[in-house]
Amino acid sequence: MHPENPKVQRLLTQAYSEDKDFSNINLKGSYLQNAEMRGFDLTDAELTGADLKGADLRGSLLIRTQLVGVDFTKANLTGCCIKDWSVNDQTNFTEVECNYVYLDVDEQGQPTRRSPVDRNF
Repeated sequence: MHPENPKVQRLLTQAYSEDKDFSNINLKGSYLQNAEMRGFDLTDAELTGADLKGADLRGSLLIRTQLVGVDFTKANLTGCCIKDWSVNDQTNFTEVECNYVYLDVDEQGQPTRRSPVDRNF
């Protein structure tokens, strides 16, 4: 954890951060219920065991993000890029809202390869 990092402190205490770059940050086991994390860059972030119940992650980058054992109950994952994310059978997706995801990124880091291509889940 990075307790000296103001954006991490703000996210953990206010469930929000104006700075959306959380790449390479350790949030293992964090309590982030109902957090507003829309459009966050969580590339290579460590969130193993985090509580993300009800979190809004729409449009976030979950590239190589460690999400083993995360509770996403009622979270919104619509439009997330899930390239090479790490989940397991302990990762909870109960009642998740997700209309579509992206499976890759282009050279500029923009999500590509929408799935499903021409409809929602």
